[in-house]
Amino acid sequence: MKVEEIINKFGWLGADVVGEHGNQTIWLIIQHSDLATQERYLPMMREAAKNGKASASDLAYLEDRVALRQGKKQIY
Repeated sequence: MKVEEIINKFGWLGADVVGEHGNQTIWLIIQHSDLATQERYLPMMREAAKNGKASASDLAYLEDRVALRQGKKQIY
């Protein structure tokens, strides 16, 4: 997947680099990927959210989606 290649090479790209639309696109692709992909990039997105490079609300959606897919309860 092209987005994975970009993230693996450059890290999570914030809106300051790829614009708001680009940042949202990265999240949407990960949000709708398989569980293994979501689990792989969730820690990176957590770090990006801490540094202002990812939306905290987008992170919450991904956290909940991963938890549900793992058979756990939603956090948010």
